[in-house]
Amino acid sequence: MLKVAILALLFISNVKSDGDDGSSGHDLFNKYDINHDNHMGITEFRHLFMGFDAWPEDGRVSEHEFIAGWTAYHSELTEDRSTALFFLRTDLDHDGSVTASDVDKLFHMFDENGDNSVSDREFCDAFTAMYYHIKKC
Repeated sequence: MLKVAILALLFISNVKSDGDDGSSGHDLFNKYDINHDNHMGITEFRHLFMGFDAWPEDGRVSEHEFIAGWTAYHSELTEDRSTALFFLRTDLDHDGSVTASDVDKLFHMFDENGDNSVSDREFCDAFTAMYYHIKKC
C-alpha cells in the first residue's frame, strides 16, 4: 500500500511531458526483458540501471556515468536536461551514486503485487509515475 501511495504522490506532484518521438517506456521494458517472458526479474532490472557502471567498475554509477550512459543508449526517451533529474530520482539514498541497494528498492517499488518480478504493466505504471518525463507506455 505504501508503494502505491508513494508512486501516486510522485505522479500527482509532477507535470507530464507531451513530447512524442515514437519511443516509450514499453520499448525500454522490452529491451531489458532479456528472456522475453513479459516479466523483468531483479537481474534484468539491475542491468537497466547499473549497466552504466564504467571505469572504475565499482558497483556505483556516478551521476556522470549515468548521464553519459543514458544519453548514449536511451536518448530517444528523454531530453538532455531531464537526464540529471532521472539520475536524482534513481539515487534513492541521495549519496551521489546509484547502487544495487537503490535499484533493489526501486525493484520492490515497481513490483506492485510482490511476486518478485516486474510485469510490463507494473513497469510502465511505475516508470511513468516516477520518471514523468518518460513518455507513457
